[in-house]
Amino acid sequence: TSLTPGKGRIMLTQVCLVVAYLGLGYYCGTVSLFNVPVDLSLEDYAEHSDPTTFLKMPFNALMNILYVVMGTYWLLFRTRNYYFDTLTVFIILYAPIQFFRLTTLHRPWGILDQWITYPMFAWISVWGLEILGRLRKGMASGIMCLSIISYYAAEVHPFGFEIMLAIHITCGVILGSIIVSQHPKAFKWFVVTIMACLGFICLKLGDKWLGRQHEFFCVISGHFLSKLCDVSQLFFAMCFFEAVMLSMEAQKRLAKKAY
Repeated sequence: TSLTPGKGRIMLTQVCLVVAYLGLGYYCGTVSLFNVPVDLSLEDYAEHSDPTTFLKMPFNALMNILYVVMGTYWLLFRTRNYYFDTLTVFIILYAPIQFFRLTTLHRPWGILDQWITYPMFAWISVWGLEILGRLRKGMASGIMCLSIISYYAAEVHPFGFEIMLAIHITCGVILGSIIVSQHPKAFKWFVVTIMACLGFICLKLGDKWLGRQHEFFCVISGHFLSKLCDVSQLFFAMCFFEAVMLSMEAQKRLAKKAY
């Protein structure tokens, strides 16, 4: 199904407002996040780098093209509705944020890169609640606002970002498992999404360690491979929800035939 023009405008406005709040709030000083740990040095990454060039870490930087390609592909050729398109716009907007984080190594881009991850995962939970019929009026806005506010945990605890991200991911996994119990045809997409998510986490955390093990991982680094897993988990998650929608439509047709 396609978005109506009204829904499309609402979706785009909501995503842009979230990004604008995160970015402008930090830049204008209304959001103080001075204690949040952010990787701001080339030494924080295993990939061989050249600080005299614009890209600095070409593989890590150019990897962000895949986010745009995947998002654009879904907008043009796959299932579309309000939830699909909102997540897709988040994905496309995330690419330049991460690109400028890696090419400038400036703190504001690092903060924004971390922060926007939360509402992207929160939207998965909102979507899951909608499918399960448990999304009440105002809940979507409440969940998204709570997700954005939760980033302040990174300001008060050195592992606040990781803890809150784990909570976001866990909520998505729990809702996904409930959905799978009702729509088993989506099971394979649920499994590969979890596998890609685990790859994303492990490779990102092991970036420097892998670089110490072999020179190969100083070129094709753990961070680069983790981003491949990140793109994969987003794509598989979309395939999961697409399979669920097809299953729901099939169940509705069977119910009509029964009557």
